Amino acid sequence: MTAANAHRLMIGTANFGANYGIGNGGKKVSIEEIAKIVKFAEYSGVLGFDTASAYGESEEILGQMGVQESKIITKIPAFASDCRDHDQVCSSTVNQTLEKLKISRLHGVLLHRPEQLFSKSGSDIYDAMAKLKADGFTELIGCSVYDVAELKEIHQNFGFDIYQIPYNVLDRRFSENGVMKQLSSEGIKVYARSIFLQGLLLLDRKDRPSWLETHSKALNEWDNFVHDSGRPAIELCLDFVFQNPNLTGVVVGVDSVSQLKEIYEYVNMPSVDFGFTPSQIDQVLCDPRRWKKLDAQV
Repeated sequence: MTAANAHRLMIGTANFGANYGIGNGGKKVSIEEIAKIVKFAEYSGVLGFDTASAYGESEEILGQMGVQESKIITKIPAFASDCRDHDQVCSSTVNQTLEKLKISRLHGVLLHRPEQLFSKSGSDIYDAMAKLKADGFTELIGCSVYDVAELKEIHQNFGFDIYQIPYNVLDRRFSENGVMKQLSSEGIKVYARSIFLQGLLLLDRKDRPSWLETHSKALNEWDNFVHDSGRPAIELCLDFVFQNPNLTGVVVGVDSVSQLKEIYEYVNMPSVDFGFTPSQIDQVLCDPRRWKKLDAQV
């Protein structure tokens, strides 16, 4: 990896304003620790922050810390099924976000529920997003997607600038399918999220929830690879993601400034050949939206 990789780092803030993640017990980061994280990001050249109105108080907290010099990507929630004025909802939501963040313009605005683009209101939703860009509220518009088929259909029918995708050592659907490379070649920005799979890839086997036992094949293969490599899991996860040249940015969730510093220092080191490939991609394991249902079945 090169020094430029640090400038592809974007800090995820889901755990700034709400309980989130599996690797840290789903705990929010303290205000004191967030202040340290923001300060380090400010002088180290980290790309910016990824947030959403659905992330509890994360936008307000970032605004209190002062992020005027950082690039901010946010996501707008699902539109009500009976919404009749998507322009008004979009502009109102984004204006509230700008006020909370205390900034005048966003780097990107993403749809948090892009499946609504396939509804009868899909064109209205896209037009409302495009107006946000035309009116100068944001530099880029796009979607946070979950699967390849969804992204392909959206890309075929709408002119978005940016997509956020899940991508990690166990979930390579977007690279193996070739869609990531295609988007990059067209000048569209691609950001990876869930690179630690909400912290699951960093947990010791004994610390994982019991409901994962029926989806443990790929995880066991990963455990064995980490053990044999003699390297920390976090370094291996970062190596895998940052070696992909088609990624514009990488969203990384952190629990402390010390963890961010560790990540920052590592991504500036020379890369190491990565020799792990899971025998299968477990669709359930790679989609945290399904985890609650698994947990409830235990």
